[in-house]
Parts: sequence; structure tokens; C-alpha cells
Amino acid sequence: MCIDKTWHLAVTEEEVDWAECELQLWRAFNAFKRWQLECEKMVNDSTLSIDELAVLHVIRMNDRPKTIAEVGRLLNRPDHFNINYSITKLSERGLVRKYQPLKNKQLQLSVTEEGRRNTDQYTEARKSVLFGEFSREISAINLKGLVLGLRQIKGVYEEAHRAASIYKSVNAESG
Repeated sequence: MCIDKTWHLAVTEEEVDWAECELQLWRAFNAFKRWQLECEKMVNDSTLSIDELAVLHVIRMNDRPKTIAEVGRLLNRPDHFNINYSITKLSERGLVRKYQPLKNKQLQLSVTEEGRRNTDQYTEARKSVLFGEFSREISAINLKGLVLGLRQIKGVYEEAHRAASIYKSVNAESG
């Protein structure tokens, strides 16, 4: 028995493989988001959004201040307005501090003591659950290869985004 994997996104074998990869990316990303939110809720009884949680952890990364542009770059997000909205909400909750070290310098962001406590608790729960209960499954994954593959896929999509934003479709020009 052969399973028909073709759909509107894919006809050739190469297209089917790529569409399957995209489907798994969607599924993995959504599972990852649900895991992060549940872990945060479990340890901090928090209702942070997935964007707020990502911004909080990136601001904490390397325990050094970041600018909004750096946060956007690290998350591969150009929507600085939405990032700033998340930062404002995190600041209102006492998790992030905004400050300007010198006049005419960019706004800096760092986690507060409450933000450090929050991210430390998340980190401990993450270690306990992922690297405790699921250590066998995790050790079976070639993470270095996966990271390299994801970087390559990101690069393909970055270039495809650039091409789509510059060039018009032949069909669009004739219509």
C-alpha cells in the first residue's frame, strides 16, 4: 500500500518532502510553545504569553543588558513594536527593567531580581522534566545536526522572503 502524500503544497517527491518538513516545523513549534507555557504556569503560576516568555528569556541570555533591536535580532523578529509591547508588559509585572545608561544612548533592558527568580525557577523545572523524565528521548536526537539543519532552513526561508519581497510573480504581472 502506498500513501498519497501530495497536497496543494506538494506534487513532486522533493516538494512532498519539503511540505512534510514544514508540517513538522509547525507541529514542533506549536508543541514547543505549549510546553513552554505549561512549564511557566507550573513553576511561576504565570499567565505570560509565549512572546513575553521568549522576550524574558532572551533578555536574561548571558546575563547582560540588551536593546530592543538585539532582542528582535536574537528572536529573528523585525516587529519591534510588538517586542516593545511585550517588554512593557514584562516591566509592569516587575520582571524586566528598562533604563537609559547615558543620554543619547539606546534604551537598555535587563531582568529584575523577580525576573531572575522567575527564569531560574523555569530553568530548574525545564531541567527536571526535559532532562530527567525525557533524557533517553533527548539523548537519541542529534541536536548538533538538528541545530545546523534548522539554521540552514532559516537561511533558505530568509532568502525566499527576500526574493518574494523583491520580485513579482509572473502570474501577478499578467493579471
